[in-house]
Amino acid sequence: MKKKLTEQQAAEVNELGWTALREQDLDTALRHFKTLGKALPDDARWINGIGAVCLARDEEDEARLHFQMAADRDLPAGHYNLALMAYRADDHPTAVEHLQRAIRHDFPLALGLLGEIHLQAERYEEAEQAYRHAARLGHIDSYNNLGLMFLEREDYAQAKQALLQGLQSEHVYAEHNLAVACHRLGELEAAERWYHISFANYGNLQSLENLGYVYCQSGRQAEGEALVEASDKLYEDTPLNDYEQSLVDRLLA
Repeated sequence: MKKKLTEQQAAEVNELGWTALREQDLDTALRHFKTLGKALPDDARWINGIGAVCLARDEEDEARLHFQMAADRDLPAGHYNLALMAYRADDHPTAVEHLQRAIRHDFPLALGLLGEIHLQAERYEEAEQAYRHAARLGHIDSYNNLGLMFLEREDYAQAKQALLQGLQSEHVYAEHNLAVACHRLGELEAAERWYHISFANYGNLQSLENLGYVYCQSGRQAEGEALVEASDKLYEDTPLNDYEQSLVDRLLA
């Protein structure tokens, strides 16, 4: 007799499978997805999960088969995974077709990938629309990606605005990229602050180097040059001298 699962229990079993998959414990992931499938054979989540396990094992044909089965049941994640496989194979038209089907369900990952495809094709307006829609749905990369797009186009004011919104999602590069936008706008105090935060919180050595340049531009030449040198040494895992170490320790205090 099959064990019945409530919706909450089914969601928990599915998440256990994805947690194991993220930890590269593929056998455990497969076991959880099969458990969900035995209890709820019509639930497309287990089919999509098994497809993800197959993909992690480089069994692309099996993965595509399972993703297609999930997509046939109109699971947005199934369409997204088919789109991702097509995207990686440089088949962008097929990727876009599946992404559009996933987007009907407001699937944020699909909007993020669609934005990337538009950006690569230099369809900037469409990329912006996709990123903003994804961001409204909680996709944490989207405001950061939007900011990077504006930085690339040298629209630093728009980049700053997008990256300020990205701070709310606690993206790991939000502070650094916001500092870059402020730096390009000539807002040295703001750039110094965000580079400092980025280095102190995440150990971003590019932030440390850029902070050195801000110091130099602000008239603190000796400190700035020392920070640039310190960032190079830390990249190369080379010991700092006492002065460089004191500056870095002060930033981390």
